[in-house]
Order: sequence, then C-alpha cells, then structure tokens
Amino acid sequence: MRLRWLSITVAFVTPVAAQQTKAVEQMAQSVGIIGLFFLAVLSYLAIAGWVALITALAPDWTQRKLQVVRQRHLTAFFIGIVVTLVLVIAATLLGQVGKTVQPAGLLAVLCLLALLTLWLVGWVAVAHFIGERLFAVGANPSATTAELNPLIMAMTGALALHLTAFLPVVGWAVALYFAFVAVGLWFLR
Repeated sequence: MRLRWLSITVAFVTPVAAQQTKAVEQMAQSVGIIGLFFLAVLSYLAIAGWVALITALAPDWTQRKLQVVRQRHLTAFFIGIVVTLVLVIAATLLGQVGKTVQPAGLLAVLCLLALLTLWLVGWVAVAHFIGERLFAVGANPSATTAELNPLIMAMTGALALHLTAFLPVVGWAVALYFAFVAVGLWFLR
C-alpha cells in the first residue's frame, strides 16, 4: 500500500516540479533581458554624462577636434588603428613580462588606460560630429546647425552611436570605425 501511495505521489509531484523549473527558467530569461535593457540605458547615461562634462569643461578643444573630424576623419581612422595596435601590442608584451617583473605589468595597465583615455575623450568630438550630421539631415532649411545647442547635438550623436552599436553586424563596424577615429583625433591638428 505504501509503495502504491509513493508512486501516486511521485507521479503527481514530478509534473509540478517540471512546471516550476520551466517557470524559473522563463523568469531567468526575462531577468536577463531586463538586465540587458538596464545595462544599455545606464551605459548610455554614463557616456552622455561624460560627453556633457567634456563639452562643458573644454568647449574650445571640442570645437577644434570637431573640425578635425569634419575634415580628416579618414586620416584619423588610420592613425587610430596604428595607435591602438601599438598600445595593445605593448600592453600584451609588457603583460607577459609582468608575470616575472612586476613593474612591467603596471606599465601594461597604463598602456590600456592610455588607450581608454584617448578613446573616451576623442569620443566627445565624434558624438558632436554625428549629432551635427543628424541635425543637418533633418534640419529646417532656415535653421543652421550653428544655431543649435552643441550639447544637444552631442547628446543626440552619443545616442545615435550607442544605439547603432547594438545592431548586429553593421552597428559594430560603425562603432569600431568611430572608436578608431576618436583615438586618432589626438594626433591631428
């Protein structure tokens, strides 16, 4: 009798446990999607805050680098590739040496921080450029882009670049192109 009661209990509990497992898996998938959405929103807010800060603190520098992007973004792209490769190779080699000699590991980290700094500050001028181009396409013929607030143009460009990066193939290529341009801007006048 007990064996029969146990088999009935197991037969009843097994489908319920399977349904609960499916529910937990579905919740985990939806939490992953929600987490990805919040990551996208928070990363845009961080980039937008950075663009706003640099635009407010260094408007002359931003305008000079914006002029470079307008005139020589292809040159900046190639210079950015070379600088990125040099810094990444240097960081890799110093990281390998850093396994035995500690100061070399610190130099590897400094190389990567230098690359990140070049990219982050150059990204401000790239965001301005993209925002300016977007407003030029959709602008009123009577209004020029010079009349618009540069901060609004920069925020619009940062949003466009951020959303473009989420496109499957083309988005990554566009974001990578402008990341190299941002790094190369530092070496052009």
